Parts: sequence; structure tokens; C-alpha cells
Amino acid sequence: MIEGMMKGNAGLFDGVKETLKTLKQRGYHLVFLSNCKINYMEAHSKLFGLEQWFDAMICAEQHQFVTKSEILTKVLKDFPSPAAVIGDRHHDMTAANHHGLVAIGCAYGYGKEEELEGATTVIHDIKELLNLF
Repeated sequence: MIEGMMKGNAGLFDGVKETLKTLKQRGYHLVFLSNCKINYMEAHSKLFGLEQWFDAMICAEQHQFVTKSEILTKVLKDFPSPAAVIGDRHHDMTAANHHGLVAIGCAYGYGKEEELEGATTVIHDIKELLNLF
């Protein structure tokens, strides 16, 4: 996947840069938390300049691939509530629900619709976040 990405076969969803920039300007702390490996996260961060928007870049490999719920326990100590989890997979909804957080399901992502069960709300475009925050 990284090789394909470096060949230009990867991109951000429309509106991602503008939305993340606006959320940062509004004073929100943004944390990238993914089940991916370190090299995958770092390659995306480098290619898309993700660190300019995210206060922390965290992946499962850095935590021996424990669940997102377990990693989120540690994250919330550094970035306390109120908080929300935004994602397209069941791991995201489970982590949010486990911690009593708002769970925003992304129907435009890679997960299947049934993975968004448990979402507080579902969005179909990242720009919809600007109406929620």
C-alpha cells in the first residue's frame, strides 16, 4: 500500500485539508489514532503533511496493537473530554462508546455501513464536521 501511495495512488477525501485547518483554527485539539503500523502512518503524514493539523499522531503498533479503547484511555489523559471520536470503522464506534464519547461515523470512509452501528451521528462528507463543531 505504501508503494502505491508513493506512486501517487493515494489522496485525501475532498475537503479534508480545509476542514482540519478550520477545526484547528477554532481551537480544537485533533489526534490521529489509527490501527495502522508506524511506517504506514509516517508515510501518510509525510505525503499529506498531517502533522500540521494533528496534535498527536498515534498508531496501534506504538501500543503493541492493543484495542483503540485501550489506547484512547491513554490519549484522554493528555487530551481530556469533552472529546469525540470520528471514524469509519467499528473499532472507532466501540472506543467512543466505551468511553462515553460522541461517536461520529463517516459513511464516506472505507468501513461498511453496519460498522457505524453505535454512532451518535453519521456524516457523509467531512465538511459536515464544521456544522457539528
